Amino acid sequence: MRILSWIVLLPLALIVIALAVANRGTVTISLWPLPVDFAPQLWLLVMVFAGLGLLGGLLVGLNKSVRWRARARRAEAEVARLEGALEHERASAGGAGTMTPAARPAGALSGPPARAA
Repeated sequence: MRILSWIVLLPLALIVIALAVANRGTVTISLWPLPVDFAPQLWLLVMVFAGLGLLGGLLVGLNKSVRWRARARRAEAEVARLEGALEHERASAGGAGTMTPAARPAGALSGPPARAA
């Protein structure tokens, strides 16, 4: 994974450096309804908007990740609750013995599968 990140980041860094060197001119930006004009360098403007785009993508990905993690936590809690209920049922059944296959209801679990020898 580290090699992959270097393979991606090194060319990207070279492109950013080339962009900054080639576009040193200024661009006048005027915010029309407001009496505000400013003139940043073009490479700085491109970097700011690229950073804002990356931040937006990060927030979208983070939102999706948070949803999946919350769903996984709820599923783990449900599994723990069901395992606890199963252990409680097994303990309350105590030494009553096990049901014979004929007395077991259809679809009931018969316990862990037998291992092949």
